[in-house]
Amino acid sequence: MRQIRGFLMGIVASGSFGFLPLFSLPLMSSGISVSSLLTYRLLLAAIAMGIIVKLRGGSLRIDRYELFELAVLAVCYFSSAMLLFMGYNYMNSGLATVLHFSYPVFTTLIMFLFYRQYISPVTLAAMVMAITGVLLSTGVFGASGMMAEPFGIFIVVLSGLAYALYMVLVNNRPRLRDMDNQRLTFYALLFSGVYFLAFSLCNQTMIIPSGVKVWGNLLVLSLFCTLLSNITLVEALKSIGATLGAVLGAVEPLTAVLIGVLFLGETLSTGDIIGMVLIIIAVVLIVLSPRIDRHIGKRLERFDRNRQTRH
Repeated sequence: MRQIRGFLMGIVASGSFGFLPLFSLPLMSSGISVSSLLTYRLLLAAIAMGIIVKLRGGSLRIDRYELFELAVLAVCYFSSAMLLFMGYNYMNSGLATVLHFSYPVFTTLIMFLFYRQYISPVTLAAMVMAITGVLLSTGVFGASGMMAEPFGIFIVVLSGLAYALYMVLVNNRPRLRDMDNQRLTFYALLFSGVYFLAFSLCNQTMIIPSGVKVWGNLLVLSLFCTLLSNITLVEALKSIGATLGAVLGAVEPLTAVLIGVLFLGETLSTGDIIGMVLIIIAVVLIVLSPRIDRHIGKRLERFDRNRQTRH
């Protein structure tokens, strides 16, 4: 029963984040700047997260070393969110989300180049598949019905890289790795929101929302697409583990694509669909590559033993 609940929480986590374009695009169309939108989204989610932590009897206390690392970590979160939202101006929401979802590929590359983590043949094959999927879905081969501008492709891919850096820091900085997930999420949201607030004020793009519908979209965006996804993800990881939880993350781009087609009037060609499927398969292969490699290794060992027995 606990495992079933974990799977459900994982689906809710990734699926709720996939609803992001449905509520963010109307806000952007109403005149709210990207930086203002992200300021409200992150700060409202941080406030709600802080309240939840306190209601559960948790602590938000950190030392100055943790403060510094969290501030640096939030720069990656800030960059990832900003670039992804900017990308919505250059391509449809489903394509932008899928391109951003290539962050596990970047994570693997960073771990190999800077932490000397072994890259298996399965991982290499997945990377080739991901690159092919990106080329197809962005129309480089002329197969896409929704051509994306090169600059838009560039910034959305950078958003995936920024999120990959976020993940690498969380998993490799001892203070961040050992920190309570909810406390870490609270400060990541808080600092990122403060960065966006400062950015908006410096660029004079800060807008105070007006109207019930606008505030309603902001609240849903903050509570459903940001806070809920983080809370359910934590529960999913504790119930079914990081590997299965990450695989369920593939629901995110699929949800974004369906939302774009069903509610935002977006269209997809065969090339778009093939490219997105290839990227998702590549991400799943990367996440599952340790298990696949172990299985292949055991099969090879068994084959060698049988061959030695015959001789």
